[in-house]
Amino acid sequence: MQTKILIALVILILQPVLWVGVLRTYLISKNRIQETRSQFRNAIYPRHFEIWQFVINFIILGILGSVVTVIVGPVVSVLWLLIYQVLLLINLAVVPGALFSVEIMVISAIGAMLISLDGFINQFLNPKLLSDYGINLTAPHEFNYVLLVSLFLFGLAVIVAKDGGKFNVPIIERNERQTRIAGYPFRSINVAPLLLFVPGDWIHSLFQYWPVFTLNGHSLAFLLVPIGFGFRMTVFKRQPREVFKQLASQLTKLAILGLALAVASYFFPVAAIPSIAGLLLVFWWLLMHAKSVDKAAGDWYSEVINGVRVIGVEPDTPADKMNLVIGDVILEVNNTAVTNEDEFYQALLKQSTYCRLKLKTRKGQLAIAETAIFSNAPHEIGVILFKGERESESES
Repeated sequence: MQTKILIALVILILQPVLWVGVLRTYLISKNRIQETRSQFRNAIYPRHFEIWQFVINFIILGILGSVVTVIVGPVVSVLWLLIYQVLLLINLAVVPGALFSVEIMVISAIGAMLISLDGFINQFLNPKLLSDYGINLTAPHEFNYVLLVSLFLFGLAVIVAKDGGKFNVPIIERNERQTRIAGYPFRSINVAPLLLFVPGDWIHSLFQYWPVFTLNGHSLAFLLVPIGFGFRMTVFKRQPREVFKQLASQLTKLAILGLALAVASYFFPVAAIPSIAGLLLVFWWLLMHAKSVDKAAGDWYSEVINGVRVIGVEPDTPADKMNLVIGDVILEVNNTAVTNEDEFYQALLKQSTYCRLKLKTRKGQLAIAETAIFSNAPHEIGVILFKGERESESES
């Protein structure tokens, strides 16, 4: 009985996945600030926006997602819960900076269905021993897992649409010609608590006062389960916001397809595992397709011979007020042609409180941008440029 209570406390109250997710998000944010300050003299986004995104997504997905799961009602087994939580915890603790959330959701769903097969249980597991530890192997209908994966994809689409390309912090790499290029990674790790149905007899055997109800002859209870949502992709040529909005739309369509497959699995349970595996394959294809389209797009966010490339814009700065965007090429500053970062800031000093920029947009159009600037503080204009080769190499 003590072991059963210990398992229940870890799953229901301690929620290790949530706290490891918070710690991992903080470390990602801290490393991002340190790296950008080292590369570009400032953090671009000095605040820990990753933590704020984590908190906001925790609340939004937790509330709205739980409303949806309560209405739709996917039922999961305790076995799935254990497999999912263990895999998610290992990923968060061992793999830095990446959460393979879709893969973990699919593996745990397929694994729970396979283990629940009578032949597998009798051959490899001892049902009585697992029952002594409070693990009930009673399997819900297979379509529940297809439904759960589909709802998960909806949640992931919301995160990609809301946060993808919102904070563009450049990383510097080199292309095939050894030219320095800027890439814009979107790395998102989120954990949201969702209310899910679990077999009620398991919880009731541990906590007699836990609310349990009967549905279609089955004893069920609500359980708040931390679900991990992770996404990672870097854009090198297209506008990041456009890329992730398009990808979010495709993920939404994939989730709708999943709902249709869940309905089919209700009538044909044998289709559940192939349906879930198919959703994962399509998800991988969407990612590879988005990356290939990006690489086949126009020019890199690279250094230029004539002018200086804008690879970042700090918020609430003169550059932000001038509506400069990543990819713009600044040709002249205060009527002086510039070709590198040093010339850019020297030209700014010619007018201590005013800045006039002649630039070429990503679409090749010429434009003029003007604004007041902080007196004798050219570096506070808020434009992020490629640093000089010598300076960059000396700090690397």
